[in-house]
Amino acid sequence: MRTKRDQLLEEIETLESLYYLVQALDEAGHRHIALLRDLASRPPKHVISRLRTEVRRDIGRIRKEAKCSPSDEQIRKLVKGMTTGEVGYLNVPKWFIDKYWFANYSCVFPRWPYVPMHAFVQFQTSLDGMSPCSTLVAEGMLFDDAELMWRHGLRITGDGKDFHSRPKDEQRELQSFLRATATAIYRFLEAYLNGIAYNCFQTFHKTIELDDHDLLAERDSKKKRVGYVPFERKLKDYPVTCGRYLEKDVHLKEHDDVQLLLGEGKILRDGLTHPSPYTNPRTGELEKSLANIAVKPEQVRRLFRAAERYIRKIETSLGRDPTKSTPWLALDV
Repeated sequence: MRTKRDQLLEEIETLESLYYLVQALDEAGHRHIALLRDLASRPPKHVISRLRTEVRRDIGRIRKEAKCSPSDEQIRKLVKGMTTGEVGYLNVPKWFIDKYWFANYSCVFPRWPYVPMHAFVQFQTSLDGMSPCSTLVAEGMLFDDAELMWRHGLRITGDGKDFHSRPKDEQRELQSFLRATATAIYRFLEAYLNGIAYNCFQTFHKTIELDDHDLLAERDSKKKRVGYVPFERKLKDYPVTCGRYLEKDVHLKEHDDVQLLLGEGKILRDGLTHPSPYTNPRTGELEKSLANIAVKPEQVRRLFRAAERYIRKIETSLGRDPTKSTPWLALDV
């Protein structure tokens, strides 16, 4: 037969599990749980009843504030499964948290309504660690990669010297950083575009037209297979399609940044992503080979600025505030 002390210890475990899920296992959270367990191990029975009342009140407060769906028992089992095994990190999709865990995760991250559906929340796989309190989104991480490579390139060019006056090893290092930056720019752009496509697809899945379904999901429904969408079509069509379902007008046809990203930028992107010694049959030029050989800092700077302005325009056109929906997009080039 379970005693009141056993019930109290179980309720403390529930509270600790809730702390874990709402990212509250910081130093204060750990101290509070440790104090409760210490008090539960030695008081007389009338103090146990008072402690149970306090712990249940805290459990109820968190459950109500976060609009928690699972039962206390389910919460304990869930956290035990997340924190058993190798110590590291576990990334849980935002949409999963909204659907199965908490209907109001804004109590943890005030920016939650602006966080894209495809983002992840990071958890440590140990109850002894500190809550990471971080959301991760692919386009943000890839933007950071591009910015890091760009900063390394700027460190070399900061002395103002002409490229050809530099030592050979420094020339090679600079070119490596510039090529890596240009490639990363298009990676975070495509991650961003795939992200808005995914969010639109999931949000309007029940009403979306078949052609738009296939476009956003990169699917060929008639042939029942993958239908890859070229990058240039994603850049031009994904924002317009998403805008239509959000009842927002997105105009890109004459946008200068789109022209740059699909013109000069795409030649560089194709040469770095699909290097080839063949001549372009339309232009008669060795575009891909030449793109790999000499990338200029100003060329990469233009691409970076164009990509940043393009994403800000899309976010604004879709009715969002870029400072909240894409806070990672902060660049000083």
